[in-house]
Amino acid sequence: MILAALAGAGVAHAQDYTLQPRQVLVVYDTRIPDSLLVAEHYAGSAKVPGGTGGKAGTRPGVQVVDLMFTGAPVAIQPDVTYTQFKASFRTPLRAWLAGNDPLGRIRCIVLTKGIAHRVQDTDVATVGDDPLNNVSELNAGDLTCASVDSELALLQLNLDNLENGNRGDSYADGMIINPYHNQTLPVGAWPTRQRRNTRLFDWVLTSSYGTGVICRSRTVPSVQVLTPGDMYLVCRLDGNTLPDVFAMIDRAQQNTVNVDTAVVILDESNSNGIADAGPNAELDNDDFNDGATSFLRIGDDDERTRDQLLADGRFLATNIRYDKNNSPNGFMVGPRINFGGGIVVNGPVVLVGTDGSNSAGTEPGNAGHDLPLSIEWGPMGCYTSIESYNARQFQGLTPLFNQSQIADALSIAGGATFAIGNVYEPYAATLPDVEVIARNFYRGRLSWAEAAWSAIPALSWQQVVVGDPLARVVLSCQDIDGDGVWTIDDLYAWEAAGTTARPRDVNRSGAADDTDRRLVDPSPRPMDHVDMAGSQR
Repeated sequence: MILAALAGAGVAHAQDYTLQPRQVLVVYDTRIPDSLLVAEHYAGSAKVPGGTGGKAGTRPGVQVVDLMFTGAPVAIQPDVTYTQFKASFRTPLRAWLAGNDPLGRIRCIVLTKGIAHRVQDTDVATVGDDPLNNVSELNAGDLTCASVDSELALLQLNLDNLENGNRGDSYADGMIINPYHNQTLPVGAWPTRQRRNTRLFDWVLTSSYGTGVICRSRTVPSVQVLTPGDMYLVCRLDGNTLPDVFAMIDRAQQNTVNVDTAVVILDESNSNGIADAGPNAELDNDDFNDGATSFLRIGDDDERTRDQLLADGRFLATNIRYDKNNSPNGFMVGPRINFGGGIVVNGPVVLVGTDGSNSAGTEPGNAGHDLPLSIEWGPMGCYTSIESYNARQFQGLTPLFNQSQIADALSIAGGATFAIGNVYEPYAATLPDVEVIARNFYRGRLSWAEAAWSAIPALSWQQVVVGDPLARVVLSCQDIDGDGVWTIDDLYAWEAAGTTARPRDVNRSGAADDTDRRLVDPSPRPMDHVDMAGSQR
């Protein structure tokens, strides 16, 4: 990892805002056998003909599109040029959406195994995999490489207009601040009716960089402001093998997390262990040296995640495992592989944020590469690491620099269910916030797609989100009636003992009170004020 210290209408019901299967579009290509079979497993044989047949589908309510029938050129390689990206993905998907989703109901796009995951730089094709020249291209204000997924997040915008290899001559030259970053509401809280409008951005200038690094949406006029309603939440169902992908999808349906046993791993190196108010040299707290105002980071990520989980109270405090030290004995590993050292953490692990191979070369044995395979994963486990190329290993590409790979974490041999990774060098300031994943997915009510993209600071950049976008966590302390789902019946069960002996102190505060009641209540309370903002007011 290279540090970035370089010189309309009203809505009738709140629940309508949460991501629904009918708002998800699964993109597959019959000409790519793996893509076809993953789409069939997820959406069902009735919607995806030509596969093995007889599959009911994990999420049969989703919509599907076969790229073969859109006239798109097939893209079977892991990398595509920007021209190929437009021909194989952007143009045909825009046309399909214009004809089949004119009202903009689709909120989420799901890409399937075998579909390209990297868009090459427009003038230096291999610069994404070349860290030193990557820095030069970034400083020159002309770094256009990105993940296919992140580029599709702004599918309706022509980010490459006027791109000619010069500094900041197109909005593709760098990254665009994600308007959904650090939000807590479901993405449906923002309308999509202006999604196809032209958007104007300003380049953020700093003392270290010139034009062409960070794009920020203008704030006026309102019709040109980029909002979360303008973007698509792009997820990927991908992995090393077909059985790996099928197993990953199936694991996401076992969505209850036991708060009495679930473990969280937060592993830094060279950290002071304090949730610093401002940026510093720690990888989880870098902000591109952009001065007093950070355009991308929200704070000292690992420490803030630790402190907020402890304050929440629902997870057992002794299972929030944090380490700040830079030594082989300060590197957290799982018990499934003996690396000859490290802090062995037994599972079931639900969330990992680690420096990985960027622990200054001090990890024991080959732990930096094999870490996710050593972990005892619990239900709904999510893997993130501060490694530049941890999402490279798809479609036959091999790892760089002995970094761990999210594809290994998500494999049958691994056992994680979700991951966010980087296809090219992302720079520390654009890494996903583990704090937001913990808050919105494990402690909150958002779907995986919503939680993951609310954790990512930048669009048109290097991240991919892998896993079932519709999955949601049910904490065991919220499933009062024990039926495996979190519904109003759990609130009724919590109330059933009466006011003098309520059944569960959910947040371990020593008393069962109204705070616990609100944690058990499945109603989408954060949306109440949005409900009152529509025509029904």
